[in-house]
Amino acid sequence: MATLIQLRNEGPWWNAETMSPTMQKLAERLRVFYGVGPANIGAKGDTAPGHMQGAHRSRAWIKNSSYCTNRLYTVTETQGNRTGGDDNWLAGMDITVPAAQLIPMCQRLDVAVRAGRLEKITEWYGNDDGDLRVDGFNNIRNQVATSDASHLWHLHITFDRGRAGEDHTDLFQILTGTVPTTRRLDMPGLFKTADNATIYMSDGFKRKALTGAMWADFKETWGDVPVATVADVAALDAIAGPDWATVVPPAGGGLTFEQTVAAAEEGANRAEDS
Repeated sequence: MATLIQLRNEGPWWNAETMSPTMQKLAERLRVFYGVGPANIGAKGDTAPGHMQGAHRSRAWIKNSSYCTNRLYTVTETQGNRTGGDDNWLAGMDITVPAAQLIPMCQRLDVAVRAGRLEKITEWYGNDDGDLRVDGFNNIRNQVATSDASHLWHLHITFDRGRAGEDHTDLFQILTGTVPTTRRLDMPGLFKTADNATIYMSDGFKRKALTGAMWADFKETWGDVPVATVADVAALDAIAGPDWATVVPPAGGGLTFEQTVAAAEEGANRAEDS
């Protein structure tokens, strides 16, 4: 088996491997959503024999490294795999989360892939029912697939190399079970303190402070702007988790968050009717 030193020194290919910018963004958003680090959600394969081929390696490495054990897998099946994207881009992503999150995640992914909603995904392996058989689907051959037992506790996704650079918001929503909002509402909004430490509802309800990676993700996704809509609130809740959504009523009382959202929806409906 090749050592890390050998792989790094063989040529430029190992050291040049990277995720596409949009795959990197997907990984970062998933880490924030599930509260895990890069060791749990990433793309670059290690020195294990199973990673001397396939999606966790770049096309450049597969074509050039003397340590590659399969020069066809993930670089020949589609036009995108053969020539699309950047030669140094990785095409696989592994997601390791607790079984209670992994199983429904795999179920949602399977439904979306089979329905033709994720043609950029060429295959996936994981566990969608909690048994001891690895589940999966080959989206090129349109048939059930399976893999080694490590996928009983983690999800593997292979991207078509020609589509790895696409926006992956749709995949984030499917994996996390967050439903995209189809209609933007005018109110209620959000505004932030000058130090970016606390987010407030526009009706004065104080919501939990966002700091560090959560605030960085909010800023990168929606920009450094003073106002966001109900759609943004829902999306931010999906990233920050349910604890963020705890509403603390102001001293003078007022509407609950649910009542405020209902009022906003009623106002939006009136605006559409007028």
